[in-house]
Amino acid sequence: MKAYDHIENYHGPKRKSHRFIGRAGGTNTDQGQWFDEKDWIEAEKFIPQYPGRYVIDFERSIGRVYHPDGNITENVTRAFIRRNFDGTLDAGYPVVHSFVFE
Repeated sequence: MKAYDHIENYHGPKRKSHRFIGRAGGTNTDQGQWFDEKDWIEAEKFIPQYPGRYVIDFERSIGRVYHPDGNITENVTRAFIRRNFDGTLDAGYPVVHSFVFE
């Protein structure tokens, strides 16, 4: 399994917008999409090597967020990253706010 499978398949730049819109509405949660896959690799380098949930601010546009109400926030600068106990990434996506509740 590739290291970034979930991030690429569910939050990657190649995923079609209608998939994000449907998932946001179906789960009633924001869904972030990266503009460039290089950014999630860069995000992994920013966070500590131990398990946890992190929000980092790139201070530049990295993606967009699809909201359950159908609105889209463009050019977001923050990303949520979750590292597992084995050091791998479990999740990573652009977010509007610094706090993410799952």
